[in-house]
Amino acid sequence: MIENAVIFSKANQEILLASTFGDIQHDSEDFKNSLEEIRKTATKLEKGIFILDIEHGFTALILAISELSIALVFNKSLDKKEKNEWENVAKEIIDEFAKHYDSRKQDAQYSQYEKSMKEIVDWYLKEKSPVDKMKDALW
Repeated sequence: MIENAVIFSKANQEILLASTFGDIQHDSEDFKNSLEEIRKTATKLEKGIFILDIEHGFTALILAISELSIALVFNKSLDKKEKNEWENVAKEIIDEFAKHYDSRKQDAQYSQYEKSMKEIVDWYLKEKSPVDKMKDALW
């Protein structure tokens, strides 16, 4: 379901950190135009949430705070419940990242946060997995 998570600096209008969870690499040539569209929206959005439908059936949930934005990219449209749940995931990721963000640091220093970002998404996917819930109910 989730393909990518990308954190942007609104001041520099650049990617600070990106992680791939699905089949589409965020830096692939096939995704280049979609990522550019996401970047433009993410860096111009003042504050709040925006859902962006992009080519090839992808949907981006973009959350912006004062200096940063995060885009969670999905390979399908989100219903209202999914939107609310993934919005909470985006808030958790961006809030944690913002604690460590310093606009004067080099981008390379943020790569250490990729593990934390993956852990947040993986935890959410595991917690919401119907198979896991069924296993827990049986035991």
